[in-house]
Amino acid sequence: MLKYVDYSGIKKKSHLEAIEGYKLLRQLPDSPPMLIVDQDFRVIFVNNNFRKYFDVKEGDLISKLNSEPKIENVILGLRESNYESIEAEMYFSDNGYNNVKVHIERALIESNEYVICWFVFENPEIKFEEKINNFYSALEHSNIPLMIINSEGYILYSTPAFENVLDLNLETLFNNSLLSIFSFYLSQSELASLSTALSNRTTWYGSISYENKKREISFFDLILEPINSSNESWSFIFRANDITNHIQKNRVIKKSERRLKSIINNITDLLLIISKKNDEYVFVTANDNFCNAFEINKDIAEGKKIEDLLEEILVNNFYGAIDKLNKENSFDTTFKFDLLDGKIYFAKMIEIDDNLENEKLYVISINDITERELYEKQLRKAYEKELHLNKLKSTFLENMSHEIRTPINAINGYSEIIDDALKTKDYESVVEFIGILKDVFARVMNLFSNIVELSQIESGETEIEFVKLNCNKVLKSVYGKKLEDAEKKKLKFYLILEKEDVLINADWVKLEKVIYALVDNAIKFTDEGEVILSSRLSGNELQIIVSDTGNGIDKLQLKRILEPFAQEAEEAYTRAYDGAGLGLTIAYKLTSLMNGRFYIQSDKKNGTKVTLSFNVVK
Repeated sequence: MLKYVDYSGIKKKSHLEAIEGYKLLRQLPDSPPMLIVDQDFRVIFVNNNFRKYFDVKEGDLISKLNSEPKIENVILGLRESNYESIEAEMYFSDNGYNNVKVHIERALIESNEYVICWFVFENPEIKFEEKINNFYSALEHSNIPLMIINSEGYILYSTPAFENVLDLNLETLFNNSLLSIFSFYLSQSELASLSTALSNRTTWYGSISYENKKREISFFDLILEPINSSNESWSFIFRANDITNHIQKNRVIKKSERRLKSIINNITDLLLIISKKNDEYVFVTANDNFCNAFEINKDIAEGKKIEDLLEEILVNNFYGAIDKLNKENSFDTTFKFDLLDGKIYFAKMIEIDDNLENEKLYVISINDITERELYEKQLRKAYEKELHLNKLKSTFLENMSHEIRTPINAINGYSEIIDDALKTKDYESVVEFIGILKDVFARVMNLFSNIVELSQIESGETEIEFVKLNCNKVLKSVYGKKLEDAEKKKLKFYLILEKEDVLINADWVKLEKVIYALVDNAIKFTDEGEVILSSRLSGNELQIIVSDTGNGIDKLQLKRILEPFAQEAEEAYTRAYDGAGLGLTIAYKLTSLMNGRFYIQSDKKNGTKVTLSFNVVK
């Protein structure tokens, strides 16, 4: 605090005409410390009392007095002003002197301007009494429950607020024992610890609760603190803090937390809450279902990085969802993910800003949809199968209408011709047409036989009798049966066999039926060129190959050609060749039942190659 004194216009009279005059003056013991500073801020004189307090001597710069504010700055301000003197309160850090009043006055000696400084130290006892009085006054008007306790544990003073807390007047409290007053509120163990604190002059903490006349319960924290004071009768400050609202709020919060925890744990979904702190995502909480599903110990997981708790694939899905929220500037998103255990999950993530903690929270709700996905997949397969079966049904009816109507029409027509031939006694024609009728009946019987066999295969009634057999013998048998048919069409029919006797596990009858059907197709759909039936050893596999130079099949139709009643490219009423399209289907399914592999290669106008592959046995 600075205080300027204006003496302008008043001529100062002094009998001192030189600095040496100051040095010759006698100094009283209680004279204030004093120094004189020249224009260069150099100390040119200090009195004896100054030397007692400060380590500054004549010739030193005034800045050696380490003060706050700086004394040299105060002197400079005085010189630049129109004032003769100034007063300031200063703190000298080197000596620890606080609240020192410094009176600074300008003086003219031998035509030179100097600054004279007097230092006044305040009386600490007076200052303490002022503080005590101010303290008492403040306490009387405050709402702080506070007591002053002497060294014997008796109450010297109590604020009105404490009187209200205890519902006791000052006359009852004054000079009464603290232990006696609080014996109604504290347990025996608490009273014992309070007594020990009073005896040892140590800090003590406790708490009380009581019910007022309105039957309202209040709660207070109690603190006993020892103090150091020049007033020896003072030993302790005893105060109470009203924590009623805090406890009530905590009760509400805990009740809400218990309710929220109960709600969360009763949610059937897997629920996880994470937060972003310092660019890291950490575990906040999760319900029991989530912890059980991913083997998380909730008690030790809180605050840990999610990378340390969850498997990588799950964490990456969470990060992907968070990136999506940021890019779309949205507060929620959904995603689906698979885990290594084969389970499939559907999740929804919601972003929440926690303004209290200045962080983002991410609430993730997860559903295990593995069974639902499998069920939907089965439904899709069933639907596709139903469509396929409907298509097969239509194809079957379409083919059957042709395959049955055609031979019946033929039988009807040839019967009429035979009847006319008998009337004219043309027995030679009768014999010829009876042979044709036999072929037609054989075709009808083969058709019904194939339908029955395919039905047995589809229903799982077909039995396979596995034996070790030499497939070359089967190929020779088929070759002998189909050679005549190939020669009738003037086709070259070759049989090329593996030289070694190689054995496979198969059903002889069914293997021969498969090869017969393949060779029959090859001859039927080849107008010129050749048909080759061969066997070849390839590693641990034996391959049976039927190839031809016929019309071939479009590559787009190769998969379809193995379906029942399918014939390449043409509708039933425009087909160039007879047959219900069951031969390849039966061959393909029988090969699979005998643990063989069925491969077909073909291209339009470039012929067809069918390969059957079986494991070699010893």
